[in-house]
Amino acid sequence: MSRNLFRSLSVAGSLLLAALATACSDPGSIGNDLPVSTDKVGLTYVDTFTVRTATVLLDSIPSSTSTNLLVGRYVDPRLGTVEARAFTQVGLGSAFVPSATSSFDSLVITLRADAYRYGDTTRTQHLLVQRLEENFVDKTYYTSDALRYNDTPLGQIGTSRAKEYTFRARPGARTFRIRLNDDLGKELFQLGQTQQLNSEDDLQRRFKGLVLSPGASDNAALLRLLATDNASALNLYYHEAAAPADALVRSFTLTVGNRHFYRLRADRRASLLAPLTKSYQALSSTNTAAETYIQAGLGLYTRVDIPYLTDLRELGGTFAIISAELTMESVQGTESPYLAPPARITVGLTDAANRRGSTLSTADPTVPVTGTYQRLISTRTGLEQGRYTFQLTTYAQALLNRTFTNNGLLLSPTTTDDVARVVLGASRNSTNPLQFRVYYARVQ
Repeated sequence: MSRNLFRSLSVAGSLLLAALATACSDPGSIGNDLPVSTDKVGLTYVDTFTVRTATVLLDSIPSSTSTNLLVGRYVDPRLGTVEARAFTQVGLGSAFVPSATSSFDSLVITLRADAYRYGDTTRTQHLLVQRLEENFVDKTYYTSDALRYNDTPLGQIGTSRAKEYTFRARPGARTFRIRLNDDLGKELFQLGQTQQLNSEDDLQRRFKGLVLSPGASDNAALLRLLATDNASALNLYYHEAAAPADALVRSFTLTVGNRHFYRLRADRRASLLAPLTKSYQALSSTNTAAETYIQAGLGLYTRVDIPYLTDLRELGGTFAIISAELTMESVQGTESPYLAPPARITVGLTDAANRRGSTLSTADPTVPVTGTYQRLISTRTGLEQGRYTFQLTTYAQALLNRTFTNNGLLLSPTTTDDVARVVLGASRNSTNPLQFRVYYARVQ
């Protein structure tokens, strides 16, 4: 609703408001210029407030505090190429001192995964293990961080001495075993035999850790490894000379404390989000084909501004917001079985600099305002479409009461340990425009 409309209504007073409401016969019509009375006595319905949206790039997210490691690479038609790479320091535990009469056999890394996959699991991909060349330091690592490593793989999944194989990251595949270069295994074994692996510091001085990488041209899926699972380990196999058939194994833990993290990168140069390059930068939906984006893990949030909502005050008197509801649909053709949307989206306050503020709550301050993903029939297209609905009644009333300043809202995923994304229609989207409906009543 425009400012001029509110000013004219303010001058005319409540009698003119009632007359206008009676004249408008279609309360469900998108694009009405005036408030509309409903069959509920005293209520007025408005669906023409200006709603501005933008995609915001926020800071990277801590990943060394996670118990998981993401690795993989896929190409998103809307959001560009997404790549995940994992860095981890290997733990010693107790001293490793194999006897002088024992001999090295092999070195195998075992990686345990959960069922999470993101991308096309029907395509083949690679999982490379590389040697870290830079020490971890005592700090929190973020998804934008990286450490130096050797590009030459120590091993990769499915590699034998004769032939290299790729794999498919099916959700049912939970354990991955990769045989590594014998040179590293022999190096660690010799350090143990010469009593140079007695403490964690001994190991870290000589072996800084491992990097898990996708293939450079993979276009498949991300998988999530359980970094702290006991089944994830670097296993060194050896035997005693007197019993060559009896395999002995020393397991080095895959992680040490929080000295592990994963890096997430998105190459958006060929997407509509190419101009979005700086933290806390916002890109209006007018520059992205009337679309906005949310993507967990990579810091893409949607900003929502309803600039003229507080103009209701200009009508004079006191108003009670009975219902304020924002519905946003995923854009037709942007969903796929391999690129699932976030299950829930949380609403928070923001400011002119696009910083995250407190989470918005319902009338119960312990209950946050969230939108749950649903697939329902779109009123615009008549087709089944994904959507989120946000109840903003308490927020709208707080704006009228001047409890909040009208600085906008930020829609974000409720979890960050994945890369779920959704493409949402803005007000001017031709197929899936957002809808903001308000029912209010004058109480005095």
